Amino acid sequence: MSKADELKARAAAREARRSTMSGQTDGNTAEADPSADAPSAGGPRPRATRPGQTIRVKPVKVTVELQPIEHQGLTRMTQRYAEELQLPRIAGAEVFRVLLDLLQHDEDLAERVGQELARTGGTRRRESRNSATP
Repeated sequence: MSKADELKARAAAREARRSTMSGQTDGNTAEADPSADAPSAGGPRPRATRPGQTIRVKPVKVTVELQPIEHQGLTRMTQRYAEELQLPRIAGAEVFRVLLDLLQHDEDLAERVGQELARTGGTRRRESRNSATP
């Protein structure tokens, strides 16, 4: 089979899956295509684990409640980074995104985070609430 024929077959299979899935998605998901390994313009494309599996394509919003002292620390860090990088501002969410990326790629950091989670029983919320009250 030539490369052109292979591409046509993939496109036909994709179209057939789309037509069978039409009306079953809510706009937050897309059909998985395990054969599409190339990153898109928006970054790497998530890979599905099963053929025909739908995956979320819209960003997921996460809310984190911080104690006032934690928020002040985050604000100080973002201001410091903004000054060092000569940027007007860096959002706290960017710090969380960088940390998440580092956790996924830095085994030593991931191990330290795991140890801290084990030490605190999986949450620092109880600890920070208890330390906030005299």
